[in-house]
Amino acid sequence: MKNQPDGPNGHQAQSIAHVNDARAADERPLLRSFPNPSGYGTHHHFTSKGQDVPNSTKLKRYLNADIETRWADLILVVCFFISGLIDAGAYNAYGCFSSMQRGSSSESPPGDNDPSSLMLPADPGFPWADLIPIGLLSFQAAGKVMASRILQYNAMPCVVLTTLYTDLVSDPGLLSAGLYANPQRNRRAGGVVFYFIGAVIGGVAASKPIGFSGGLWIASVVQGVIAASWLAWKEDTAEGDEEG
Repeated sequence: MKNQPDGPNGHQAQSIAHVNDARAADERPLLRSFPNPSGYGTHHHFTSKGQDVPNSTKLKRYLNADIETRWADLILVVCFFISGLIDAGAYNAYGCFSSMQRGSSSESPPGDNDPSSLMLPADPGFPWADLIPIGLLSFQAAGKVMASRILQYNAMPCVVLTTLYTDLVSDPGLLSAGLYANPQRNRRAGGVVFYFIGAVIGGVAASKPIGFSGGLWIASVVQGVIAASWLAWKEDTAEGDEEG
């Protein structure tokens, strides 16, 4: 048997030992075999694979996780189609672009000193309430530009084709590189092709009874599919593998 310490110093050391044992017991994480039914005042750490994680935590982690950007350029190519579709309809309906803002901005040069040029017309040719959807269309166009930056495909702006044309025709490997040897060229060419396909469909829709609203519905469905695809997109596990 262990001898108990004698004297005042011995009792003091024994008291300190009891205090340290109590602190260690308080700081020790709760074992899964002794759950706290209420869960109040506890901090759960879900680090083991065999432990249950709340669905809300799983969903939060899933939505906050970075996505794998490989093949994400295909989504941006489809965004070019949407831009062409909306621009063709908007120009036929309102005489302005909703995506290619450079074309719209150049029609009102800042160097014009005529004050009347800055005034809104009494009759724009369409209901004033239509300015709301025009603004929303421009907003979604800006979102597509930001998507290309976030996904790190800066060569695919999705809305302004001027730089796309320049980069495409100035590419040294435009004609000499093989079919799969120049991915940047292929992305730019795919964006141009899909933009014009969308513009043709948008122009045809604008000339039919469905009008510009029909083109907007087509664009809405396509963008809804894109949004759903992001939810099912593969998570980027490269960072997690490096940390592990």
